[in-house]
Amino acid sequence: MTDDDDDNIIKLAQLQDSGELPPRAEEALALARRLGARASEAHALCLAGDVASTGGANDAEGYYREALVLAGELGMRPLVAHCHLGLGRLYRRTGIGLRSYLPGHEPGRDR
Repeated sequence: MTDDDDDNIIKLAQLQDSGELPPRAEEALALARRLGARASEAHALCLAGDVASTGGANDAEGYYREALVLAGELGMRPLVAHCHLGLGRLYRRTGIGLRSYLPGHEPGRDR
């Protein structure tokens, strides 16, 4: 992802109102699903996660996780990595530690 991509994502996020995806992003995701274009759907979901995360929306994690599953099924390793990066940035920004998502971790107990 380039700095231009980051700038475009930030611009898209600024277009958001009430934490929703911009209409064009919703249309792209809906079109990819309707056409059965799974790779495009995975990219659209990841972009939706980027936009939602940058704009502070609560559904960013869900978009990233959906994209991760789909990209993993399709063998899209660079996109899987991008989704993990997006989740890491989201968790860092929101103060959610990675340990709370690891198996065997008990909430409220640091190791």
